[in-house]
Amino acid sequence: PTEGLSIVSFKLSEEDFVTLEVIDIEGRQLKELFSGQAAAEAEFRFQFDGTGLPNGVYLYRLTTTKEIIIKKFLIAK
Repeated sequence: PTEGLSIVSFKLSEEDFVTLEVIDIEGRQLKELFSGQAAAEAEFRFQFDGTGLPNGVYLYRLTTTKEIIIKKFLIAK
């Protein structure tokens, strides 16, 4: 759980086009954190400030040309 500020990181095994976004539980995009080419084996870190969002469950969605990864996180103040 977070009070609103969190860090999202990812590393790919091969170069690919990536979109990283925060969405609500109903699938609506709240914030796009990154969209672009990601180099292989480089660690990407992004800060997300959700302090203005109400308590609840939210999702990080990482989309590449080969897969979609979704992780949950909780905002609890």
